[in-house]
Amino acid sequence: MSSQQHLSRADAAAWFAARGFTHITSAHLSDLADRGKGPPYSRLGKRAYYAESDLQAWLAASLKPATTGRQRARPQPQEQT
Repeated sequence: MSSQQHLSRADAAAWFAARGFTHITSAHLSDLADRGKGPPYSRLGKRAYYAESDLQAWLAASLKPATTGRQRARPQPQEQT
C-alpha cells in the first residue's frame, strides 16, 4: 500500500493557498476537473482526492517563466536625402 498522502479537493485548495496560489480554490479545481484539465485526481464515491505529488508536479508543469514583455522593433529613422 502506498504511503502517499491524498488530499480532498478542499484540502488540495488549502495546499495551493499555503503556497501563495489563493486563486486555485476548491471550485476552480472542480471546474478544471470538469474540463479535463488540472491536476490528476482519483474518486472514491462522489469525492475527489489528489495525491500531493500530483499537485506538486502539476504546479511545476503549469508555471511559466515571467517575461518583461516583448521588445518591439523600433522603426529606424529614415535618412533624408
